[in-house]
Amino acid sequence: MLWWRFCAHYNRERENNMNSENFMVAEHTKLRHQSQVLSGVLVQSSHYAKGNWDEHHLMCKPELSEHFDQQLGKIISAIDAYVSKYGIQQDGLIMLRFFVSDCANQMDELQKCIKTLEKQYGPCAISIVQQPPLDGNKVVAWVYLVDGEQAIQKSNEANYLRVSYGEYEHIYHTQLLAQSEVETSYQQTDEIFKSFNNDLEANGMTMMDNCIRTWIYVKDVDYNYNGVVVSRREYFERLGMTADTHFISSTGIEGRHLDYHKNVLMDAYSIKGIDKQKIQFLQALDHLNPTHEYGVTFERGTSVDLNDRRHIYLSGTASIDNKGEVVYPQQIDKQIERTLENMQALLNDAGATLDDMAQLIIYLRDVADATVVDNFFKKHLSHIPKVIVLAPVCRPGWLIEMECVAIK
Repeated sequence: MLWWRFCAHYNRERENNMNSENFMVAEHTKLRHQSQVLSGVLVQSSHYAKGNWDEHHLMCKPELSEHFDQQLGKIISAIDAYVSKYGIQQDGLIMLRFFVSDCANQMDELQKCIKTLEKQYGPCAISIVQQPPLDGNKVVAWVYLVDGEQAIQKSNEANYLRVSYGEYEHIYHTQLLAQSEVETSYQQTDEIFKSFNNDLEANGMTMMDNCIRTWIYVKDVDYNYNGVVVSRREYFERLGMTADTHFISSTGIEGRHLDYHKNVLMDAYSIKGIDKQKIQFLQALDHLNPTHEYGVTFERGTSVDLNDRRHIYLSGTASIDNKGEVVYPQQIDKQIERTLENMQALLNDAGATLDDMAQLIIYLRDVADATVVDNFFKKHLSHIPKVIVLAPVCRPGWLIEMECVAIK
């Protein structure tokens, strides 16, 4: 569907489905979107309710013109208010990622915040990445909450969280770093993947069978990304992961950690007990080419059927065609549209649409494009919980990259 036709159709459907509580509910899904202000924080949320457990994705954006510690405190208060308002069980906080503007000067307050959250909600998977929010905030938080009729079982190790709800055990690895003094992005990536795979194998899993999604943050991405690409490809080959088997959905993007010696930082999500038949890899070959054609080893997207619902994870997606070429170079407005068209095509492979997006992360290479992008999303897809951050994409010709989690 041409983009302008899609927008016209989309806006009509949105108007038809708005209810009195300012929820947007697509007819074919149980995913609800809402925006509200809680404790001085704009909380954009999606809520999926079905069966024995509900799930909530939040994007929490505090008021501007405040100190970092004040913004952080308001985010905690907003999470507390949301949990209280919707009666979510206290151990329901599963995952939280902070997008921060200057982690070297903000880490002390972040560590205090983590202790407060874990005291209140028990162990949770908390990630911190320096990708400055482009709405003027010093910090924005992506929060994932789960609520159900049965108790949620949580336990944590040094760098990962094990959570049992529904029929499966979910494993969240966060802040994976090379622990030795190796310096290059190639060496650090290899060490991270070895450590990650060892953790999985110690718990009866493998990267090939159980890892669903990774996020790889690379300092000075234009310089260091190639080392990540080569190291990952070689490690996957050692595990027997090829284009004929499958890779893993992933985003490789600019992002920094407090330790300036670390060039690579990784988060990952895995599922224990999942049947291979319930995992589908998304390609949308009429819009995109397989990544291995240009030497990169990741899947465009992955859908996972969890008995009563489908989770869809789209990798970082950009303005690219089915020959691997950049579409609309230097035209941010056109790249936005082409990127969403590609995402819609990938979601279609999983029987979903853009309306099924539970959250959206938008990465920009050039801060000067922020106003154009913000204005676009105020007009289109305004109800989807989202954050726009400064994070140069791995290929200079791409001005914008987007990823999402969708629920069907």
